[in-house]
Amino acid sequence: VAEEIIYPYGIPIRQTFLKNNHLERKEISDVAGTILLMAGSLGSKQMEKAFSSLLKVKEKIRIIVVCGNNAKIEKEIKSLYARETADDKIVEIHGFVNNVSELMDLSDAIISKPGGLTTTEAIVKNIPMIIPFYYPGQEEENADYLVDGGMAIKVDKIKDLTSMVDFLFENKYIIKRMSENMSEEAQKRSMSKTIDLCKNLIAVYTTRKALPEPQPDPYKIKEIEDH
Repeated sequence: VAEEIIYPYGIPIRQTFLKNNHLERKEISDVAGTILLMAGSLGSKQMEKAFSSLLKVKEKIRIIVVCGNNAKIEKEIKSLYARETADDKIVEIHGFVNNVSELMDLSDAIISKPGGLTTTEAIVKNIPMIIPFYYPGQEEENADYLVDGGMAIKVDKIKDLTSMVDFLFENKYIIKRMSENMSEEAQKRSMSKTIDLCKNLIAVYTTRKALPEPQPDPYKIKEIEDH
């Protein structure tokens, strides 16, 4: 594909994700911070390990878990929480939700696979990502891009989430800096640019369609007939 026709404007997202961002959020006074754990296409064992690691964080934190359409994961997470209830943690466990944007507004960081849509939403929301799992290929490249840009942190093992979250909440300036880096990145990914590009392409296409079809030269036709 020719470089001049590639426009890196990001994936279009719902309008609700454009309303607020992490840099504008208000701190919640009764907890050290809030972590949003999203399942996506994760396996249940990975989610259980991640959730269990968050329950071991030293500080009082709020944990919001979104299991999506995976009823099995939701059931197992609830069962795990019943067995390992931590009095100093505020836990919300959801199945499928349609208010991910609002949940991001409440959170200091998101733990998730770096899929294209989730990554775009996090960047627009300026919410730092903690990445303990990803698939080789695009997700791995996304993770590297986010880490290199100071927008995310990768952990080698899921159990390391405990110490990483402890570290971030003890050094909140790092979270703030990551959010600022995401804000800078978000400026490159404008939905308005995508819309303007579409309008321009439609205008060019329409103009071309409106042009009259080239007509054969009558003199050449007559010349051919004479021969």
